[in-house]
Amino acid sequence: MVDATKVSKIRIKTEYGGERKYSFFTRTNKKGVTQEDAQFAIVLGKNGSGKSTIARALSTETSETKFFDKDENFLGSDCSNVHVFSESYVVKNFRTRGSGNIDPVILFGDFVHIRDRIDNLKNLIKSSEKRIGDIKSQSLNRLLEGESSFVDEVYGESKVKDYLRAYIDNLVEGDELPAYSDDGQYGFVDKGELYFNVMKQGFESQERYVDCVAYTFNAAHRKIMEKYENSQDLADCSVGFIREKLRQLDIHIRQSSQAIREGVWEAGEDLSELWWKMGYWLMLLIYKESESLYEKINKEVVNEDELLVLSIIQDDLIEYESQIRFETRRLEEKRREYSPQRVTKYINQLLDLVFNGRRIWLEPDGASGYTIKSEGGIVPPARLSTGEQNILSLCYFFAEIASDGELDSSIRNNIIIVLDDPISSIDSYNKAGLNAMIDWIAGVISADGSASKMIIMTHSLSVAKDLSRSLRYRVGGPSGGAGWKVKFSEIIDSQEECLKAVGVDALDDYRNILLKMYKVAISKKGEDVDFPHSNDVRRIWEAFLRTELGENLISTRSAIHRLSYFYDDKSCERKFLESFTAYNYINHGSHSADQILDYEFELSPQMELEEFRDQIRQIILFMRLVSPHHIPCRMAIVPEEINSYKENLEKIYLKIVFGKP
Repeated sequence: MVDATKVSKIRIKTEYGGERKYSFFTRTNKKGVTQEDAQFAIVLGKNGSGKSTIARALSTETSETKFFDKDENFLGSDCSNVHVFSESYVVKNFRTRGSGNIDPVILFGDFVHIRDRIDNLKNLIKSSEKRIGDIKSQSLNRLLEGESSFVDEVYGESKVKDYLRAYIDNLVEGDELPAYSDDGQYGFVDKGELYFNVMKQGFESQERYVDCVAYTFNAAHRKIMEKYENSQDLADCSVGFIREKLRQLDIHIRQSSQAIREGVWEAGEDLSELWWKMGYWLMLLIYKESESLYEKINKEVVNEDELLVLSIIQDDLIEYESQIRFETRRLEEKRREYSPQRVTKYINQLLDLVFNGRRIWLEPDGASGYTIKSEGGIVPPARLSTGEQNILSLCYFFAEIASDGELDSSIRNNIIIVLDDPISSIDSYNKAGLNAMIDWIAGVISADGSASKMIIMTHSLSVAKDLSRSLRYRVGGPSGGAGWKVKFSEIIDSQEECLKAVGVDALDDYRNILLKMYKVAISKKGEDVDFPHSNDVRRIWEAFLRTELGENLISTRSAIHRLSYFYDDKSCERKFLESFTAYNYINHGSHSADQILDYEFELSPQMELEEFRDQIRQIILFMRLVSPHHIPCRMAIVPEEINSYKENLEKIYLKIVFGKP
């Protein structure tokens, strides 16, 4: 395994982009001097940026994934102590079995894999049995094709075609039947020997009756053919005589079978002889009533090609049954060596962090799975949302790491934990709880003496920021002294280094756009400043109205009308609000509908630069009027910057709203 404490950079060979370098834990100062490695890497990457490729590479044993320390020394390619949680992990390690309130069990880990293999083998057996059934049906259809209603006549309480169906079943099965011995060994028994014993025991069902008669058909057919070939007269037996013979034999068979059930075992010898006679006379009746049917029986009922296919299928079935027994033994062994109580303890400990002591917990089901419970009783797995399934899978992920020891010590024991979008598909109700669980795990990893590291990848900027701030507080404490152990990076498309270290605040789109608007607002006419895009101005305006005033209409006077109630008619503020026209142009430049209607297909700017400057200034002053502290506090990275922003904003506010020089 790789020494997690030394891992600073990882090189991964991608399918299309060649080898890429990811300096997850590498830190440098402003002068480019390498510093002590971080212990936590929070990586922001848009969908399609390569997060899944990284997770896949780190969860696969391959020489094409290479670990390096901060000085570029090669550490090896052993990923055995790298634990990756991803969508693939959830699919591979989490299953629900049962629905409704019947057997509402979930499975984790090896139990999932073994159960999947057993289920797959059972499906293969079903498929093979269906193919055998299809061949039987085709053979029976060929046998009955063009036949008269004779095949529907009843003898011994079953139709002639029922005996023919059982006859085909016997042909398909062959001369040997697969069976398990008393000691559990899989093998074959001679069908003749089996029927020899069965025929002496009577019958418990009409199906067994038909089977015993049909088993004698081959011998009966040969006997009739011998008489025919030796010119013995078969015409002496009328159809009526044969039918009466069959009726009497049926009575004797049933009487003998009843006697055996009553303990008269000597009747078994008579019964065996009666079966053979019943088969002979029924075959003779077929010969008399339908020569065409008899001739088809004389030929191959199941053709050579079908017999070859059946032989292959039978071999496959034997192999499938053998594998099922092997996997079942493995499942039993896992149950004996597994400690569901310990796993349940760890999972419930983590679930308690996520749900803050409420909602759900697990209990072992006594076999290989777990039952989900809540204060309301058993929770059917079908009612779990995708997010809740991911939460359970993540809890199991950490419990699995601790399968050989205590949770705390196992997590600190020279491993690298990789979480690929752990908070995807999580509703806002549970997101804070999942953050709390990850934060707790980070606290365990960052403890003194820990030899582990953690990589968290996400596509969500808000998730990345929340985790970065909470982990820095967890690791660095209130003073932030050890906050450097958390590195925040963004995936970039590069042939050299694919991670760009960024500050958390640098990714604040709202602040960055607002700062541009602020600079435009305090600028003078004709001054060269960086103007924001009109669409970005609309986004800030919309966000501010929704947050501060609860307004969702951005191009009406609704917000202005609401705010005017706070000022009298002659106040400067009221006059400013009455002159406020920026809302009329808020969609200009960010929506093209009006331009297209006016045949402005070039989509040229709707306002001149100075008009746009005035619009932005009005919006900034409106924001100042509603919330005096919003802009200075939102833009200041450190408290010391607040006064500077406040003073400049107050100057233009007093000048334009109150007319003061």
